[in-house]
Amino acid sequence: MVALAWVNSPLKDGYDSLWSTELSLRLGGRELSYDLRHWVNDGLMTLFFLLVGLEIARELSVGEYRDRRAVLAPALAALGGLVVPALVYLAIAGGEASRGWGIAISTDTAFASVSSPWSVRAARTGCASSCSPSPSSTTSRPSR
Repeated sequence: MVALAWVNSPLKDGYDSLWSTELSLRLGGRELSYDLRHWVNDGLMTLFFLLVGLEIARELSVGEYRDRRAVLAPALAALGGLVVPALVYLAIAGGEASRGWGIAISTDTAFASVSSPWSVRAARTGCASSCSPSPSSTTSRPSR
């Protein structure tokens, strides 16, 4: 919210200046130097997807998805999360703008891949405590 207010204020030049700030890493005679926008877009997103991949690999080997049948519903949902946004984009954009369909896929995929392990776990935990009948709910109550 701060960034949104900042970029739409009279101080927006400072916002642009911040993202254009050069950040360098130097090790011996080697240097890696990019602006802050590039570091966030490429560097942090690479780290983000590395962590997502590690989480998915863990879930497949020792977690919720080690039983391959448990993977079916999330896999179909992920496929739908790829195809549906692209089709909606293509239906709306059309023409020359239709070449940007990958943007709709990548943003939705990033959100879904990160949120799915936690949402599945939360749904199962919530259902385990509230979906099964408790001993008090199975006892009969005296009629009035």
